Amino acid sequence: MAYKLVALDLDGTMLDDDKILNRNTVEMIREVSERGVRFTIATGRMSRGALRYADELGVDTPVITYNGAIMRSMYSDEVYRELKVPAEQAREALRLLRDEPVLRYAFLGDDVFTDTAHDWTDRYADLLGVDIHHVADVRELLGEDPTMLVFMVPLGRAQILTQTLKSELDSQVRITNSADWFLDVLHPQATKGLALAQLAERLGIEREEVIAIGDNINDLEMVEYAGLGVAVANAADELKAIADYVTEAPVSEGVEEVIRRFII
Repeated sequence: MAYKLVALDLDGTMLDDDKILNRNTVEMIREVSERGVRFTIATGRMSRGALRYADELGVDTPVITYNGAIMRSMYSDEVYRELKVPAEQAREALRLLRDEPVLRYAFLGDDVFTDTAHDWTDRYADLLGVDIHHVADVRELLGEDPTMLVFMVPLGRAQILTQTLKSELDSQVRITNSADWFLDVLHPQATKGLALAQLAERLGIEREEVIAIGDNINDLEMVEYAGLGVAVANAADELKAIADYVTEAPVSEGVEEVIRRFII
């Protein structure tokens, strides 16, 4: 099979803890791109925090951000996909977790707001590569629909709190985890898989010609969608269980392994 499009998750796949792209991986992707293979980023990050990585990789294909809620051009403000959380459901999610020891973040436009002061907020801002705006109460911002809500939860509590939200909101929103301590609330159709399918159709590329590489459960849908769905060695067990291929190497070295084995 000649693969024509590769979708890359960022955190835990292209990026390890230092959040710096591996130069060898960048050079390999740029070289393969020159042969006509298209690459895109499919990440839970907001657009502003993802575009700099896409630019470094030489990506010229529309990028998928906010876990599939947004697909936008690399070179203009043109947006091809935009799904938001209905404000009513966003307010209900905040209400359901109001007594839990969580940090709350609301993403509106391409800005982030929080009403919980904590050292982790500064670290989260560094991770996102943007400033986080402090407000008295994020609920007061929900006169408009947010793109995403993120709850930073204590380790070991994500699954329990996910069930708390799902039991009340059911199919009205999508709940996913981009990391063990993040709980993301999105539009019910905001998945990387649906966004990747839309991108492939836009580019005239068949599903069988797509590779998707990820590490966490927010990558499940795109790994299931792709003709070749890949989990890197450090991936969550749930992702490995449904992947067509699991790399021997972790993070970006696993991405290089896929390129060498299936593309070059």
